[in-house]
Amino acid sequence: MSITKCKNEEDLLRVKVYLGSDYLKVPYLYTNLYKYGTGNTNVEVWFDINEEQMRGIYLRYFNCLHFYTKETDYSQKSFLEFTGQINPEVIMTEAAFGGRIRPFTKSYSLTREYSIRCDPDRAEYSNLAGYAVRQDIEEIAELIMMDRIYQEIYTEESLYNQLIERFDAGYGKCCIIRRDGKIVANYSINGENDT
Repeated sequence: MSITKCKNEEDLLRVKVYLGSDYLKVPYLYTNLYKYGTGNTNVEVWFDINEEQMRGIYLRYFNCLHFYTKETDYSQKSFLEFTGQINPEVIMTEAAFGGRIRPFTKSYSLTREYSIRCDPDRAEYSNLAGYAVRQDIEEIAELIMMDRIYQEIYTEESLYNQLIERFDAGYGKCCIIRRDGKIVANYSINGENDT
């Protein structure tokens, strides 16, 4: 196996072809790949290739490493060695692969993200909600950092830097709810594009 850094559009095309229609399995990897590619200093992309066959994709965005493979027997050793070189604060992968590497990732805790379904009949805040402006990002970062999970992953500065870059790039939509002039809730589409 050989993990190779993407250096040009041809390399990125190989990665995109490999990902194919599986983008729904790794939405953050997909949106970061298509939004930024290798044209952003905070993004790096690698592919693992063996005898001209792609076996996996790695994408670093700030301090988060996204990984995807179609292989059920992808080498845990290769993954762990490469991850050790990058030393990310967060690793995002499919649950099945995460379960396979869990016993070997002593400095990481395995968790799962979740989404919340909105009940349109409980719209008590609907008249207070609106889109965030750039000046709101600092207050949004402060709000998010109140969550213990984010405190374990980010500093307020690193979170702010990611949020402001995404805001400036038009990466998704950022909405807020205010009460008495203060932001009390933030909800976002963290990545979207035309496809």
